[in-house]
Amino acid sequence: MALVNNRRTKLQEIWERRRAQRPATTCPAQLPIAACRDEIVAAIRRSQVLIVTGETGSGKSTQLPKMCLEAGRGIRGIIGCTQPRRVAAAAVARRIAEELGEELGDSVAYKIRFDERSGPHPYIKVMTDGILLMEAQSDPLLRRYDTVIVDEAHERSLNIDLLIGLLRTILPRRRDLKVIVTSATLETEKFSQAFDDAPAIKISGRLFPVEVRWRPLLPEEDQDDGGGYVEGAVAAVADLERHAGAGERWGDVLIFMPTEQDIRDACAMLTGRFGDEKTVVPMFSRLSWEDQQRVFLPTDRQKIVVATNVAETSLTIPNIRYVIDTGLARIAQYNPRSRTAGLPVMPISKSSADQRLGRCGRVGNGICIRLYDEDDYLARPDFTPPEIRRANLAGVVLRMLALNFGNIFDFPFLEPPEKKHLRDALEILKELGAVRMEERPVLTEIGRFMSRLPIDPRLSRMLVAAAATDCREEILVIATALSIVDPRERPRDRAPQATEIHARFQEPTSDFITLLNIWNRCRTEAEETGARGALRKFCRNHFLSWRRIREWQDLHRQLKSMAGEELAAPGPSSVTPPAHRGLYSHAAALGTPGQTCSVASAHPSEPAPEQRRKASGRDNGVKSVRGGGVKVKSVPDTGPAPFRETPGQDRNALIHKAVLTGFLSGIAVRKEKNIYTAPKGRTAMIFPGSGVFGTGADWIVAAEWVETSRLFARTVAVVQPEWIEGAAGELCRTVYSEPYWNRERGEVQASARIVLFDMVIIPHRTVSFGRINPAAAREIFIREGIMTGSLKKSYPFLSHNEQVLEGVRVMENKLRRRGWLWNEETVFEFYRRHLPEEICEERSLQRCIRQRGSDEFLWMEQTDVLLAEPDENALREWPDAATVQGIPVPLIYNYNPGGEDDGVTARIMAPLLAADEMERLAVAIPGIRREIVREYLQSLPKSYRRRLPSLSDVTDTILMNLNDPDRPLPEVLSRLLKRHYDLDLPITVWQETKRLGSGQIRYLLTDEEGRELSHSRSLPELRERYLEKIKKETLHNARKQWEIENIQSWDFNDLPESIPLGDAVLPVDVVYPALRDEDGIICLRLLDSPKEALAVHRQGVAALYERHFAAECKYLKKLLLPAGNMKLHGEKFGGSKKVQRILYYKALLDLFFVNVRTNIDYLKHAAEVKSLIIPHAKVVLQLAAPVLEANFQAEIVLDRLEKQYGFSKPHREHLTFLRRELACLIPEDFLNRYPAERIRTLSRYIRGLIIRAERAMLNLDKALAKAGEVDVYREQWRQLTVGSQHSPSLAKMQAQEDFFWFLEEYKISLFAQELKTTVRVSPKRLEERLRELRAML
Repeated sequence: MALVNNRRTKLQEIWERRRAQRPATTCPAQLPIAACRDEIVAAIRRSQVLIVTGETGSGKSTQLPKMCLEAGRGIRGIIGCTQPRRVAAAAVARRIAEELGEELGDSVAYKIRFDERSGPHPYIKVMTDGILLMEAQSDPLLRRYDTVIVDEAHERSLNIDLLIGLLRTILPRRRDLKVIVTSATLETEKFSQAFDDAPAIKISGRLFPVEVRWRPLLPEEDQDDGGGYVEGAVAAVADLERHAGAGERWGDVLIFMPTEQDIRDACAMLTGRFGDEKTVVPMFSRLSWEDQQRVFLPTDRQKIVVATNVAETSLTIPNIRYVIDTGLARIAQYNPRSRTAGLPVMPISKSSADQRLGRCGRVGNGICIRLYDEDDYLARPDFTPPEIRRANLAGVVLRMLALNFGNIFDFPFLEPPEKKHLRDALEILKELGAVRMEERPVLTEIGRFMSRLPIDPRLSRMLVAAAATDCREEILVIATALSIVDPRERPRDRAPQATEIHARFQEPTSDFITLLNIWNRCRTEAEETGARGALRKFCRNHFLSWRRIREWQDLHRQLKSMAGEELAAPGPSSVTPPAHRGLYSHAAALGTPGQTCSVASAHPSEPAPEQRRKASGRDNGVKSVRGGGVKVKSVPDTGPAPFRETPGQDRNALIHKAVLTGFLSGIAVRKEKNIYTAPKGRTAMIFPGSGVFGTGADWIVAAEWVETSRLFARTVAVVQPEWIEGAAGELCRTVYSEPYWNRERGEVQASARIVLFDMVIIPHRTVSFGRINPAAAREIFIREGIMTGSLKKSYPFLSHNEQVLEGVRVMENKLRRRGWLWNEETVFEFYRRHLPEEICEERSLQRCIRQRGSDEFLWMEQTDVLLAEPDENALREWPDAATVQGIPVPLIYNYNPGGEDDGVTARIMAPLLAADEMERLAVAIPGIRREIVREYLQSLPKSYRRRLPSLSDVTDTILMNLNDPDRPLPEVLSRLLKRHYDLDLPITVWQETKRLGSGQIRYLLTDEEGRELSHSRSLPELRERYLEKIKKETLHNARKQWEIENIQSWDFNDLPESIPLGDAVLPVDVVYPALRDEDGIICLRLLDSPKEALAVHRQGVAALYERHFAAECKYLKKLLLPAGNMKLHGEKFGGSKKVQRILYYKALLDLFFVNVRTNIDYLKHAAEVKSLIIPHAKVVLQLAAPVLEANFQAEIVLDRLEKQYGFSKPHREHLTFLRRELACLIPEDFLNRYPAERIRTLSRYIRGLIIRAERAMLNLDKALAKAGEVDVYREQWRQLTVGSQHSPSLAKMQAQEDFFWFLEEYKISLFAQELKTTVRVSPKRLEERLRELRAML
């Protein structure tokens, strides 16, 4: 009791001393809150909770802490004041200290993340709300404070909602604690109800009135893509410009746009419209510090600031008189189902619209132009949904569990989040290994460690994993980089240069390594130069934000200092609870499954990694590394520790394995080149600014999934599936399938599919199935390993048992009853009974055999597998061999109905193929003989079968007396039936039957060495096939002997008309040698057809002569080039060159197409024809000239008539028909096709066609009628020609040709009678000719 009194006395002394030293307070009269000073002080004294609503600029942030001092607070505890932002906390603390006339850190302290200014006994402490929550972990009732002011509560951040909930739980147990909640919006009632209808005081903060003008988008401004508000905002500025003379004073304009792209578009349009008349300044968070400061710089021109909602509450821009509000903003959204963060453009709430309105009217009367109508404004929600209802709550839940808030679902949130958001947060923490699920979620040691770090749980999880390896510094850099805004800048006017320079840092496989490269280059630059401002200059030259780099460095240093020795990586034995031991061991080892890695604290006897390096004398720096992405020079051990290389390890792999432990739900597999499928059914594109974009990697991990125009994966790295498995540990699900016997491995193996979040990360991995399911593996080992003989080593018991089973199989094949004597189940049961139960692989089998001394315990007998006793008499009817000409013929039996090898197979050698005894081989086999006799008896007519006893008795009787194998079987059957049953049967009564199934022999032809040559069930077919094979062999040999390539002259042997294949004993076929022109290369070939050989040979001889008379033929060809009138006439026949080729081929045909087969004949014909070559040109020209002239005249006439009558479709069609008639009469090869006598008559037929065409134009109906008469005969002739045999004789071909020209004479008689016919022709004679032709064909 005395100790209690003594302590109370000391406290009273401290309180009195603090009361006496309390600083004096004043309140600036110009602030709106000064009018409510007495009311607020009285309310603080009177109420435990006070709600203060003051519009922006009312002075509540700086004056309320002083009013608390005035009300007697800050004596028994500190007045704690929270701010949502670090900058605001420091600025408010500094402002309060100035107003109190003291140095910052004396009576007024501040504490933000990684920074603190405080004396020993402060009265007021300004901090971020996150700091107060961190202090609550060690001080759950906040006993250090007697007053807590929650400023800017209207922002409703996660920390603010969590802090308000915490205060609601503390107040019933801390009656001495005062709570003041301030808000800049009209959310008073909600805060008041949260604290049991606490009193509320409202402060007016606007100094000048603001006029609201409603300006909905005009139809011409509205766009289908929703982007018309940019044009609307520009038009609103123009409206202000036009009405500037209506008494409105000069001031700057603030335009609120939802996206950075909208800001850029608006700035471009404003600059283009106003030029240098106005200063257009963009404002958004990603701008560089220098660009952001431009909004505060004075200018002599009107300033137009185009900003996102960052200018709504975060900063105050001076001299703003006009606000143009698009009513839109990007509002962060989180989808717990897909775990994606979205930034959709959405309409803002009323409170946000009012906040924007409050940006003007501070320096004079303001005007707020809203690009929507009043009804739209009134229909909007009063407040923006709080962050706790649209954000990832993993960090909140982790902090709640660390603060031991109890059931998180019952926590008194101001507005409780949806339960699915809380369940998603628990699921994330479970994946991170931070919680284990018991009756309620419980923090693991990993979770408690993570909760002590003021960063995102995923980042703190990365640090836990990195602590188990030697990549702690790298992960610390990455974690801090992901906690700040990207330091890279891309000024609009220098975007290409920025992209080029940023590419120097880029690692194409990992954006995380890119961040490391930026860090290392900045550190190296600062340390190598040592000059002040070197880093700033480096950042400026490399388009990096110097302030963000400094923030990154400060965050890195402070986080490392704060974490201290906790980053030494608690090992599984001290940190990881049993439920998550596997998870942590994988994350700690960061290796492939099954491997382990030593962890510093897991083995207390081992020194920590730092101690090991110092003991080994290793330098604390690393050499430059290429390929892994990390590139750091050796630096002294000052400031942040340099990166160190672990010998034998891939640092890139270690880094990304640690990253994976924090972002497991960020993995994705490639669907298309840059499109990936992620867990929860997400499909996303890699952000185009990523270094991984376009690499086409199979697997990636992303630190962020953001949905704007589509879902993007940002901060991406290429990963391996094995890394994912190692990081996930027990979260992975293994599905085993398709167990099978692996002979090479001597064990049963299965395919393991590794699944994480319903994504198959490893589709196939071969594992030993015996360790997973020994019973099933033992059965597979017996069935697929032992019973099939597929063991790696040979064993005596396998050979013995196979012989036993083969004997049983032969008996079944002979009796044609599969499964009657044995089946695989009897064999399996034998091994199952005799094989010890623990044996499921070959190694254990070998060990058992060694232990027993032999494998005789696995030897089987027929009785072990037989299901029934076989019929010995039936087996004797099927011998193992038959005899042909004294030579044994092996017989093979197989029962395979429908199969090629079903029944009996006789293996015969080639010499026995032609033996006559082979015809009677089937009768020599008793079993087949019985079936043949039975089939013959069954074929008898029913009138005869009725006079016989049972079919089986008759068959037995005949077989016992069947001893005349040389006579035909029907004749022998008739004689035996007469002898034993007095049945007279004529020979014709027997019907030959095709023996089916086992009654038919399959003949297998082999050579002397037993190799299979051919097989068939028909002996004649086998003989013929064998001869065809011999023919191919002999033809091949003949071609090797006779055929010659690339002949230049007749320097080879004489050619016979034919060459026989085979020999005198076994003639096979005949082939015909011929010279063949193969695309200008003359070869000697053997052909199958004599007709084809003759035609090919004559053409080949002509080609050889052409080569022999090369000079003469060249001159001949020159002579045959049309000239004069013939050249003119040739133009209608394809041109001079074409006519020359036709004439030249005709000359070669006349001169050289001969069938010479000896060198003597070849030279003799050459001598005879040599003097005729040149003169023959005249012969050919004289023969062709009249035809070409007539054709030319016909074409001229047809062209003329077509011009004259072409307007009439019937006339035009008839002329087209006549052109076809002309082309049929004189085809391109008419010189080669027709004999000379026929060629000389062609001119008359062409003249007849000309007369026919001219008369047809005058009387088309009459011409068509006559043409119909011709078509009747032509169609009959065509059908006979088409329907004739493929290769008609010369006589038949001549008959067809004669009728064609006879029909041409008939056309002369019909259409050009004045030309006279050369033969007598009439329809009757045509019919007679057709009958003759039909009879011949």
